[in-house]
Amino acid sequence: MSFQGDGTVDLVTTASTIHWLDKPSFMTEVSRVLRPGGVLAVYSYGFDMIHNKEAQQLVWEGLFRTTLRDDWVPDAHMHIDNGLALIELPFNDFQRLEPLLIEREVDIDSYIGFIGSWAPWQTYKKRNRETNILTDLRQRLRTLYTDGLTGQIRPIILTSPIYVLLGRK
Repeated sequence: MSFQGDGTVDLVTTASTIHWLDKPSFMTEVSRVLRPGGVLAVYSYGFDMIHNKEAQQLVWEGLFRTTLRDDWVPDAHMHIDNGLALIELPFNDFQRLEPLLIEREVDIDSYIGFIGSWAPWQTYKKRNRETNILTDLRQRLRTLYTDGLTGQIRPIILTSPIYVLLGRK
């Protein structure tokens, strides 16, 4: 943040990125630019809990823990998996808030798009260019969520945790 002077910023935020950053360099730079009383807010999503057990099994056990098992960047995966529990902010006034749980509905195509944005998926796809895994997963989810009477595809209901760390300089 070289464009910011020392002690000139009231708030620095980082959303779903702390696991990708060089944390010591980032924290040093944040400490430099924050004015006394300034706040660093770090937040990130955790892994969704899908309310349909079969869908949860397909996505998190089948795709996440099996297919993509070797494609997760270890540090990034660890911090998402443990809800930022190992991240400490370099301030005496530091709080780790209780996770915010957001229950939401999402259509299947949007959810598949979200999965397709994951770094481990991108890594897997580079090695397996002809893969149909997400197409197959989309179809299996559509089958699970198709209403037998109307034929309409219901949205996926899931709970997403949001983890928040706050530090005041």
